[in-house]
Amino acid sequence: MDARVAVESPRPAGGSSPAWVVALIAGVAAISLGHYLTDPSLVHWHVVFQRLYYIPILIGAVLFGFRGGVLVALLTAVLYLPHVVLHWGHDTAYRWAQFTEIGLFPAFGAFAGFMLDRVRSERERHRKTAEELARAYEHLQATFERLRLEDRMAALGALSVGMAHEIRNPLGSISGGIEILEQAVPTGDPRREFVDILKRAGARRDALGERPLDRARARTRAPDPGDHA
Repeated sequence: MDARVAVESPRPAGGSSPAWVVALIAGVAAISLGHYLTDPSLVHWHVVFQRLYYIPILIGAVLFGFRGGVLVALLTAVLYLPHVVLHWGHDTAYRWAQFTEIGLFPAFGAFAGFMLDRVRSERERHRKTAEELARAYEHLQATFERLRLEDRMAALGALSVGMAHEIRNPLGSISGGIEILEQAVPTGDPRREFVDILKRAGARRDALGERPLDRARARTRAPDPGDHA
């Protein structure tokens, strides 16, 4: 199982692309142009244009966070303010209502940007946590595999020790028999040559038998605490 976790980058979708900046400026300018070209008597259209202003402000906050939301809102207020001053002097109540709306633009942009920045920050924190958990999982898997291998090697070592002892027992009896023959056959006896051959073969056999036994003992030794550090 792959422990690596793919987490979406917390970077804003628009990054710092100039194309998005131009699109936002053009959108605010187009809405403002609609205000300036629409007769003041068509109040319902002006209400529609006012609500459309919130779209580029929200997009700016989504793409560029707190700073983007506030800057697009300020641009909106700057472009919309002359229209209110020049075209709504005859309706004081509506004029002041628009001034209030203009004040809401930066507040909305700041709030939307702040909340989206918090979402990105939380997403980044979760991404780092996921990466740390993935690394910890990989380390745990490696440790588990190493311990399982050591357990298998220890079992194999114990089996080897047992087999070595079982083999050495009858061979020890043969060695004892050769020693008895050596004592029973004097040096000048013609049969002494065969006794010496058996003795040399037994010594070579003992040397060969010690090697796997030593390796088995090394496998079954107690592990050093520093091995798992």
